[in-house]
Amino acid sequence: MTLMMEYREKYNEGRADGVAQERAEWEEKEAAWTLERTALEDKNSALENEKAALENEKAAWNDEKLQLLKIIKELEKESKS
Repeated sequence: MTLMMEYREKYNEGRADGVAQERAEWEEKEAAWTLERTALEDKNSALENEKAALENEKAAWNDEKLQLLKIIKELEKESKS
């Protein structure tokens, strides 16, 4: 093997190692991004559930308020009679 061929082989080995290292780093970053995206989606889902619960609570309060207003009107009618 000539010196030039040996240098070429070492160059190619180093290049392959660099590509493999870059690929491994990219896969790590991609895994981290996936975890972050999943966490954000979970957080968003939790916020949506909380929003729905608050809307239900608001509707219940409005129903209760209407019932109380009806009772007040009935009591006012009775007191006028």
